[in-house]
Amino acid sequence: RVRNYQIMDAADGSRKAESRAEFTGDEATQLVEIGPRFVLTPIRIFAGSFGGPTLYMNPKYVSPNTIRAELRKRHGNKYTARKAAQEFRREKEDILTVPRNDLADTFAEA
Repeated sequence: RVRNYQIMDAADGSRKAESRAEFTGDEATQLVEIGPRFVLTPIRIFAGSFGGPTLYMNPKYVSPNTIRAELRKRHGNKYTARKAAQEFRREKEDILTVPRNDLADTFAEA
């Protein structure tokens, strides 16, 4: 994504911009985003129109499908890690349970 910014004069006649310009002694200018630009990133250049030997191949290009697959894999790994932690917690609770004491009811009133 590429963004373009340019400095424009305050032609709308807003009072804030005019008063700010009078206060600072500068002209009233502001930075305005005019939107993203259409940018083509070359992926591969062939010798022919649609084929032939490769003249140039962009080594930094990563396809959108690869990015989406990586995101899905990360989401799946998060689920797997959560399930492993739950299983570990269950095993730990089983180990840490207090054994039943047979003498606990000896002095209990009946």
